Amino acid sequence: MPQSPPSSGTVLVIPTPERLTLEDGSVVELNHGGKLEIDFSSETRRVRLVRGEANFTVAKNPERPFVVNAGGVDVRAVGTVFNVRLAREAVEVVVSEGRVKLERPPVDTVA
Repeated sequence: MPQSPPSSGTVLVIPTPERLTLEDGSVVELNHGGKLEIDFSSETRRVRLVRGEANFTVAKNPERPFVVNAGGVDVRAVGTVFNVRLAREAVEVVVSEGRVKLERPPVDTVA
């Protein structure tokens, strides 16, 4: 059953595979057991993959990057198609169209 587009601040837990259209027109195919947190602003589109696996078809908007965070890794895209899988020991990213940039936030060190 199709769901209405999630809004910013939404947390979704999907018990079975689900296809979602986000407010910007991007499409997320979230695998069963997947969990997302969505936080869209006027400058950026952020999605946090809390657990599971999701395939993203990102609506092109160079002025408003689309960033998926999974396990401390940011996957940044403007308009592309890619899959992110958060496993216990790794984050897997598979790009099927376009390009993404992977970033890991700096780790604070104690002097």
